[in-house]
Amino acid sequence: APCTPHPSREIMALDNWLKPPVALVALVGKNEIHQVIIDNMPKLKRLHFISKDLYDPFIKPKMKAEIKDWDTFTPKGILKSNWMDKHRNAIPAVVCLLYEWDEGKDWNAQTITVSAMVNNFRVRNQERNFEVVVLVVRHRNAREDEGHLEEKHRSMGRDAGLSSRCILVLTTTDLKASLKRMEEQLHSLSCRKYKEIYRQVKRRKDRVPRSIRRMQVRYHFKMGFYAELFSEQGEREVALSHYNSSYSYLNQIKAHKESESVIELKTVAELVAFKIVYLQLQMNRVKEAIEHFRTHINTYRGHVGIPSLLFHHHAWLSRQYRTFGEFWEEAPAAQRHSNKVNNSGYYYQAAADHEIRRKTYARDALEATGMGKLQPDTEIPKSEFLGQVLTEAEQSYRAHASANQGTSLHQHVVVQRLLTIEGKHDHSETILVLLTRAYENFKRQRCSRMILHVASLMAAEYLSAQNFAMAKKFYDRIARTYRKENWFNILSAILLQALDCAKNLNQTREAINYSLELISPNLYSCIPPESTKGLASTFHRKLTPATPPPLLDP
Repeated sequence: APCTPHPSREIMALDNWLKPPVALVALVGKNEIHQVIIDNMPKLKRLHFISKDLYDPFIKPKMKAEIKDWDTFTPKGILKSNWMDKHRNAIPAVVCLLYEWDEGKDWNAQTITVSAMVNNFRVRNQERNFEVVVLVVRHRNAREDEGHLEEKHRSMGRDAGLSSRCILVLTTTDLKASLKRMEEQLHSLSCRKYKEIYRQVKRRKDRVPRSIRRMQVRYHFKMGFYAELFSEQGEREVALSHYNSSYSYLNQIKAHKESESVIELKTVAELVAFKIVYLQLQMNRVKEAIEHFRTHINTYRGHVGIPSLLFHHHAWLSRQYRTFGEFWEEAPAAQRHSNKVNNSGYYYQAAADHEIRRKTYARDALEATGMGKLQPDTEIPKSEFLGQVLTEAEQSYRAHASANQGTSLHQHVVVQRLLTIEGKHDHSETILVLLTRAYENFKRQRCSRMILHVASLMAAEYLSAQNFAMAKKFYDRIARTYRKENWFNILSAILLQALDCAKNLNQTREAINYSLELISPNLYSCIPPESTKGLASTFHRKLTPATPPPLLDP
C-alpha cells in the first residue's frame, strides 16, 4: 500500500465550523480540581469544558445599535469569522462555580461565602446572562442523612439566588456516580440555556424583513446551530429545517459570477451545505444527502469569481469533494450504501482531479505575477467576516472610492492576497493525500480498474515532485497488470515514464531493460515518434563507454 503523506492544514480551514457542536461548560475556581473532573467524566462527549480562574474575565458582548430603517441597511457580511470559535471555546452556556467544602467549618458561614461568590461573579459578568451553577466538592460523605442534606443544599441555593437544580454536589469518595449525575444535570441545564438563546435569536430574526437575505442566512444558521445543541441525537429536524432555510436564502443572493463577493458566498454555501449533509447522513437519509451535495456542486460550479482566481475556485471544488468523502466514511448509514459505483473513493479522486487543476492554474498565476518565490512569514490580515478577503478598513475605502478605481484596486488586492496564501501551499502533498485515500477505498471495494487508474495518477504526481523512486515503484506495479492483459498502448506509456525514472535514478540495468521492452514489436508501434529517438540515445549513452580505450602503439 502507498505511504500516506501528512494532510494539508489548508484543506481543513472550516473544520472548526463543520464539527458537530457540543455544549460548552466553564469550570471556575479551584483549578486544581478541574482536570480530575474532566478526565473522569463519562465518555458521552455531550459536554466540552473550559477551565477558568475565579476572576478570569469572559468575552463581553458588543453593544449593537438598533436598526430602524431596514430599507437603507446593507449588511457588511454574513457570518463573523470568529463567531464559531467564540461559541465553541469562549462563551459557555453554563458556568460552574466550584466551592471546596470544609467539613470542620460552620455550615451557615460557608453558605454566606457561597452566596457572596455567586453575587460577585454575577456583578462582574452582568452583560452575559450565564446559567450559573455551584458545584460543592466534598471529600467525604456527610454525616447527615441524605434528605436533610438535600434540604440544606436547597436552602443554600435560595440564599445565593439559585434554584435547587443549580446546586450540585461532587463527592470524591464516590467520584464515578457523582460525575455521572453531574454530567446529566449540566447537560440538561445547557440544553435549557441554548433553547433560551434560540428563542432570543428567533425574535431578532422575526424583526428582519425577508428581503434582507444576508441577515436571514445569518439568523437561520445560528438558530440551526443552537437547535443542534439542545436536540438529542437523531432528533435534529429543527436544526435541519433552519440550515435548509439558510441555504435557500443564500442561493437567492444575487452576485455577479466574476466578482470577488462570490468567494464569501461560496464559503458560506460550503459551510451550510455540509451542515445539511452531515445531519442527513446521521439521520440515515443517504439519498437525500447525495442529492443535496450534487445540487450544491451544480449550483456553484460556474461561480468562479475573479477570472484570474481559477486556482482558488478549483481549491474550493476540491474541498467540497474531499469533505463529502470524509463525511461518507464516518457515517455508518453511508457505509452500508457503499459499492463499486458509489463509495468515498470516487469523491477523493474527484477532489484530487480538482487539486491537480488547482496546481496548474496556481503555477501559471504565480509565474505571471512574479510571486513564485514568496517569503514564508508573509502575514495576511484577518477579515471580519467569513469568506471575505479584505479587512473592514479596505472595504470602507472601496465604498468611498470611485466605482472603477475602487473595484479595480479591490480586485487587485484580493488576487495578490490569495496568491500569497497559495504560494505557501504544498500542492503535491495534498494531491497525494487525496489519491492515497481514493486508492485505499477502491481497494476495499475491489475496484481493480480504478485502483490502476489512481495508482497511475499517484505515480505521475511523484514524478512531478521528482520523487523518482516512488514513481518508479508505482509504474512497475501498474506495468505488471498491463503486461498480463496485453494492453500495449497503455503499457508503452507506463514504461516510458518508468524509463525516465530509471534514468534520473542512474539505474543503468533498469533503463536498458525498459528500452529493450519498448522496442519489441508489440510496443514499438505504440510509441510516439519523438520518443523513439530518446530510446536510441539511451542505448548509445548506456552501452558506450564514457572514455574510449587507448589506441595500441603500431
